[in-house]
Amino acid sequence: MTTVPQANLLNPALQHHCKYFIGIPALSSIHIDAGLTGFSYNDLINEGSDDSIRFNINNFFKKAHRTDMLTFEFHYNWLSFGFRNKKDYYTFYISEKVDFMTAYPKSLAYLGWYGNQSFTGENISITGPRVNFNYYREFAFGFSREMNENLFLGTHIKVLFGLGNIFTSRSRHRIFTDEDTYELNMNSEMRVNATAPANAILNPDGTINTLEMQELNISGLLLNFNNPGIALDFGFIRKRNSNVTIYGSLLDLGGLYWRKNTHKLSEKSTIDFTGTGAGSAFNSIDYFNNLVDSVSQSFNFKYSNKNYVSTLVPKLIIGSTYKLNTTFYTGLMARTDIYRHTIYPSLTASINARFFKNWNLALSYSWRNYALNNIGFGFSTRVFYIVTDNFYGMMYYKGTRNANIRLGCNIIFGCKAIKKEPKLTYGCYWMKKAETKRNRFEKLKRAAKLK
Repeated sequence: MTTVPQANLLNPALQHHCKYFIGIPALSSIHIDAGLTGFSYNDLINEGSDDSIRFNINNFFKKAHRTDMLTFEFHYNWLSFGFRNKKDYYTFYISEKVDFMTAYPKSLAYLGWYGNQSFTGENISITGPRVNFNYYREFAFGFSREMNENLFLGTHIKVLFGLGNIFTSRSRHRIFTDEDTYELNMNSEMRVNATAPANAILNPDGTINTLEMQELNISGLLLNFNNPGIALDFGFIRKRNSNVTIYGSLLDLGGLYWRKNTHKLSEKSTIDFTGTGAGSAFNSIDYFNNLVDSVSQSFNFKYSNKNYVSTLVPKLIIGSTYKLNTTFYTGLMARTDIYRHTIYPSLTASINARFFKNWNLALSYSWRNYALNNIGFGFSTRVFYIVTDNFYGMMYYKGTRNANIRLGCNIIFGCKAIKKEPKLTYGCYWMKKAETKRNRFEKLKRAAKLK
């Protein structure tokens, strides 16, 4: 919904049609998003008429992909404002952001459920799980310029301060099970970086014994500026003709440099575990417990508190709008999240409308997290807005892989210039001025020809 000032967060080239906006402090934008690419509740669990629960494991693995994602986002905007100065548009945001993303391979889930008997006589390689958790504060300075009547360009320069992190920089495992003796050989290499208020308790050989959390200091957390970072956003909006507009943005190019309360764990080990032999109780609880004990004893993580770097998850957005008339326009948007050299795509089709003076409505249908049951809804006035990609999932959560919502309140003024304008131009208000200029130019050309 381009009528909402916070749409600029997804494309820094976007200019709101009014001259000024101020987000109501602590209420200007609240965003929550959670998703799974591999399965929904109903894909994994069957509920009986007698309230019994049965795991549908075959269906779970049928739905799973080679690598699946579990994601969660919570973005809370403390302060925001924006203003226009002729062709330029400036924005500023202060936000608290919690981003969690982990990639887990299908083979790891299969091994955890069925054990290694399905892989006897062969080497299997497992990469993961790969975790990227960031909690940070963001100061975003935005600038957009009308380059000409058909093109807008914009950027955000975002100064970051990290507050908490877990980052798996490496997680690789190779497992071989002898087909005769069931002897298991595993080579494992892991590197885990973390930032948290904790004290490390070490063994005499320098390996980690445990991490003891410190007492939480709220003021120290809020005033923590010791883990700096930077990120950039880029965006463009291009008018193709009087009805079609294309746009795109590249978000969150950057990372954080962690240097306070850091904990770096690394291990590289080889495990040889004697099997039970063919024909014996391979799936027994004792066998499993002994295997877990052997693995846990072999994992001796080396510890250091050196500084390290973690990256954000870049996002690429490409889309187009088509003006149907002065009230309705349609849109198509493709988004790709890029995580550890793997892309996770989504596609959204929408129809948007403006009714009365300041009421705006949107309906959307999305393919996201490899699921099609994502029906979205948006509503905004000059003061309040609410947008979700999947209100269907909020009502029928057991069948969805995705749920999100963004809502907030703004004070918007300096809108007198649009009172005599058409309700919609190119599907977005930010092109009104460009159309006015183009129409004036065409009139001048026709007048010159008549002379």
